[in-house]
Amino acid sequence: MDLEVADHESVGECFFLPDRLFAADVAIVFGMNDWQRPCRYAVDLYRRGLARKLLFTGGYNPKIANVEAVQMATLARVLGVADEDIIIESRSVHTGQNILHSKQALDARLRSEAVRSVILVTIHYHLRRSLIAARRHFPSDVLLGWACYPSRYYSSADWYKTERGRADIAAEIEKIERYYSIGMKDLLRDQP
Repeated sequence: MDLEVADHESVGECFFLPDRLFAADVAIVFGMNDWQRPCRYAVDLYRRGLARKLLFTGGYNPKIANVEAVQMATLARVLGVADEDIIIESRSVHTGQNILHSKQALDARLRSEAVRSVILVTIHYHLRRSLIAARRHFPSDVLLGWACYPSRYYSSADWYKTERGRADIAAEIEKIERYYSIGMKDLLRDQP
């Protein structure tokens, strides 16, 4: 899809969704180069009672020369999150694996507790792909919510005005098409 001529409002509504928050069993926190941002956002959710547990996901990242999930878990402990409320998934290298390995980690760690609700914590433009992956790996009766933080370079209102915003959305569309065989027309029809 050519983002230069696309209906920016429709694409924006598809990718930049308002937070959907509730008191959840767990928040799955996606790692990134700037891993402190999602970690601090998730810790705030935890403190507000919106996540009983925090599951940090993300493997080795050469840009930070460390494992994203481990770095986030370490900071969460420093910020006062109880160790028993932290789960680490450190093997994944892309969104599909983040969710698959997170589900496996939850099943292993919380054997006696059913996970009935999950909040995805991610940067705003990555939410759509995260939701698709979560829907594929979690049972349909698991309630999905999300909490997104903005890019440092653009907002959900002006993403199309910046080269970086257009590039981020184009990359997300390409990855969704490649990994999930879902085209933009179907994405625009499939609103959560």
